[in-house]
Amino acid sequence: MKNIKISIQNKQIIIYFFAALLACFAFLQVIPSYGAYTVFMAVEGICGVIGYYIYERCMIKKEKKPSVMVPVIMIGVFVMQCLFVVVGEMINCFFVDNKVQWPFTVLLFLGILIVFFFLFKAYNQNKITAEQTISILIFIAFLFHLLYAQFTGIANLARQNDTIQFTNGGGHLGYIWHVWAYGTLPDVDPRTMWEFSQPPLYYLLSGYWIKISSVLGVPILKTSENIQFFSVLCVTLTTIYLDKIMKLMGFEAEKRIWAVLFLSCIPYTTYLSGAVNNDVLLVLLTVMAFYYALKWYENPKLPVLIIDAVITGLLVMSKSSGALVAPAIAAIFIMRLLKDRGSRGKRIVEYLLYGAISLPLGLWWNIRNVIRFGMPFLYVNEPSTDSIQYIPEYSIWERLFDTRNQLNHLYIELFNTSENVDHNIIISTLKTLTFTHSAEMMSTDVTLFWGSILYVFTILFAVLMIIFGFIGLWKGKINMHHKIAWAVLVFSYLVFYLYFNVQYPFVHTMHARYILPVIYLGIPWMLAGMKWLWTHGKFENVRGKKVLKYLFGGYAIGYFAVLQCYMLEIVIQAGERI
Repeated sequence: MKNIKISIQNKQIIIYFFAALLACFAFLQVIPSYGAYTVFMAVEGICGVIGYYIYERCMIKKEKKPSVMVPVIMIGVFVMQCLFVVVGEMINCFFVDNKVQWPFTVLLFLGILIVFFFLFKAYNQNKITAEQTISILIFIAFLFHLLYAQFTGIANLARQNDTIQFTNGGGHLGYIWHVWAYGTLPDVDPRTMWEFSQPPLYYLLSGYWIKISSVLGVPILKTSENIQFFSVLCVTLTTIYLDKIMKLMGFEAEKRIWAVLFLSCIPYTTYLSGAVNNDVLLVLLTVMAFYYALKWYENPKLPVLIIDAVITGLLVMSKSSGALVAPAIAAIFIMRLLKDRGSRGKRIVEYLLYGAISLPLGLWWNIRNVIRFGMPFLYVNEPSTDSIQYIPEYSIWERLFDTRNQLNHLYIELFNTSENVDHNIIISTLKTLTFTHSAEMMSTDVTLFWGSILYVFTILFAVLMIIFGFIGLWKGKINMHHKIAWAVLVFSYLVFYLYFNVQYPFVHTMHARYILPVIYLGIPWMLAGMKWLWTHGKFENVRGKKVLKYLFGGYAIGYFAVLQCYMLEIVIQAGERI
């Protein structure tokens, strides 16, 4: 074991490779009732611990011993989850009164606080390093995301978007079904089937994912639920690449801890981990494309540029709005071209190569549909103006600043049948970021209690991101090319989002999932602003730093704990058992 050499530098990838490899089989849910959930949680938890231990044995310096605290904390987390899964099943089976679940959610809240208490106590006592703490935090989020996906059906009307059913029909699931059933893309005009106009990468991957799973002989209705594991994997990799971006920005591990925790706190991150649509792949590939572009700027080697070109092409092949990252990448290329005065010819040739790789990958689907079906190159599946979600009567001013009746309820009022219909873009975006789009998300006393607290936490998160993001952009000690690239990315997404909502005035277009990449990539800049505050003014002394640390730390941990209590009640009261 000591002679094994591993070239991968990110211990998180080792953890999740081992966890994903075996958890995938448990996720097929061959065993019914309690056994499936318990075995599932235990297997992926044990694999994560084994993966980390192997990493420690292979990668750590010879004079040091592998940290005992890391596997101990990991084991504690997944044992706690297994217990909660079993107890949650028993509560759901024997009681129907929602009040019975109150002590259960309170126990979960306290349990999460205890886990984080011992985690950060171990870190403060130098029993584990900051890098190990980051690994554990990603592992904890990974566990909760798997648990959420396990309890959320692929055709769930409350927490899925346009999936419909896994049959020969329309919707995201119909698209995937066609790839699974025939092994090819649908040979029909994409405009004739709902969602079939979407670029095909996600659906190809999902369809063949099911084909591989079904080789084990498990019924197709079971293996189709396995699509969500792919989503969990994408969310986890997004977190890892966000951490990589922060490394490029020069953040030490202690500050990166908070970025990983904040990303896990965002409610829609959990929804995304169980989602069956191309948004999850879009977010991952956007973060990856942005990372490799920044990496290439700092070390302009051709292999890195080729990787970024392939990822960017695949990004547009997953969803057309992935092209919104192009202006930021172009800004990075221009800055590098201006910097390398002596090798501009070489850079131009490299950029042409980048385009020769990324453009065919990203645009072949559009070109195919133009040639075969006469579909417009930039076709958008426009909803009917007869839709009950159509809200043309509100002006741009009202869409941005009018708050009348917008907080009469916390869920999204989808239908334009009363004065309570949601029309404020900002408020609706925060609502969907917290509760997605369904009234069912606030249908019990327990969800209303935890959901109200969660919404306040989300609003505070948005305020912190805006304030500290601008502070980080203006005052942060971050390289200028990072600042310009991020500013261009934010501008591109916000202009698109505003145009999208003005051009298509429907309730469902006001959704946080359309700007998730900006929200995720805004976290490092929020941390940059906090870092500036950390080293200036009243917080410059030791006591001030400690106060700031406890304030932000308490907020982030409380946010995560409230989120899990809310999610637990959501999946239990939904009554779904896959």
